[in-house]
Amino acid sequence: MMVSHAPNGTSATTLPAVKNLFDLDGQVALVTGAAQGLGLAIAQAFAAHGASVVLADINAEGAECEASRLREAGVEAISARCDVAHSAPIAQLIAGAVGWHGRIDTLVWQCGRGRSDRPARGGH
Repeated sequence: MMVSHAPNGTSATTLPAVKNLFDLDGQVALVTGAAQGLGLAIAQAFAAHGASVVLADINAEGAECEASRLREAGVEAISARCDVAHSAPIAQLIAGAVGWHGRIDTLVWQCGRGRSDRPARGGH
């Protein structure tokens, strides 16, 4: 932060010029868990700021539905089915995303597999 002096002798705080941190034009984002909920909201936010988006989810139909909506809005978007509980589909997902746009700039791993050994809600 830089301090400059205003014409009336008082000081004013001036921020140096900063590139728009939310400009994602030309960037490629891969978001897992993107068929609904938080994953979808993240994918939509990246798209709104100019990124091309890969929406990955175990729910292939839901991911494609949302990717289609983004494409209708003029966003470059594709969907991919991926079960993150297994490593082979993850490798295929990454290879497919790189094959689509040559790279991945941002990866949001917004899904996971719940543990079945946890007690039910309210349990001890």
